[in-house]
Amino acid sequence: MRKIFLIFLILTSTSIASEFKKFLNPRTLLKSELSSFFMDKQISLNNLELKTDVTYNFSDGKNYEFEQKFKIFNENQIKIKIYKLRIKLAEFFSDGQNAKLKRLFKDDKKRTEDNLNLRIFTKRLDLPIRTSELTNILRGIPFNSMELIKIEKNELNGINLIDSNIVSQLNSNMHLVKVIISGKRSAIISYSDYRKLGNQAIPFVINVETDKFQMNIKVRSAIIKK
Repeated sequence: MRKIFLIFLILTSTSIASEFKKFLNPRTLLKSELSSFFMDKQISLNNLELKTDVTYNFSDGKNYEFEQKFKIFNENQIKIKIYKLRIKLAEFFSDGQNAKLKRLFKDDKKRTEDNLNLRIFTKRLDLPIRTSELTNILRGIPFNSMELIKIEKNELNGINLIDSNIVSQLNSNMHLVKVIISGKRSAIISYSDYRKLGNQAIPFVINVETDKFQMNIKVRSAIIKK
């Protein structure tokens, strides 16, 4: 009986290991499986609320620190509140079509999804970005076009998702660790300090770097509102 159990355990363990290796093998990995994997993560992390400390460092030597609260309703809907010394300075909202920044003692700024840029917050932050990209950056989810990606193994024992202008690097835990954006816009986004939240893991440190600025986001607390 014990012998039979050991044989069953070995076969089961081998099967699980085989399936995991298959998932990380670019030759056998189907794009549809990958899309489903990240779609499940997106849905699991809807209604995610983050309290963060955000630091901005600019190429001219100036830097700023703020407290920011992010509320991600879904892939295309986000609200951001910006505080300094517990005073709310601004509030940003986008529904994936239109975006508005309401500022203390200043006129509102309005944008459409087609011309949305981080410059809406300040002229120093020059990076064209879509709402869906912003929500996925905060959740640690790749935003490549899954239909166009090429999948390669990388030195992290994970995989790279490559399309014409975005390379997303994932480690062996399928955690996104770096996104390299090139072409008309250029940026490197790094992710670290993954922590469990529900049945998913999210990065508690995110760094966005361009030739004009560096933005560092440190998550103080995270919760999924029901």
